[in-house]
Amino acid sequence: MEIDVLVHRDRETHTYWAETPRLPGCFAVGRTRSELNASLEEAVALYLKDAQLPDLLVNDRIFSVDRYRWSPGGGLSAV
Repeated sequence: MEIDVLVHRDRETHTYWAETPRLPGCFAVGRTRSELNASLEEAVALYLKDAQLPDLLVNDRIFSVDRYRWSPGGGLSAV
């Protein structure tokens, strides 16, 4: 099973957090990427322990994550 993970970095605290779109409510945090990975592994294991696996095996994956810039005068544009 492949699980897409979106990793975020907090600009103020410089910490990381991650979310797993196919596992609603499954999040992880860490001060470093290493801590984040350990937290993520634990979170996914706990989530899958009680999950209904056939529902998670749907072949529905994130195709891409794109970045856009918003400006009041120019609207939305790809970066």
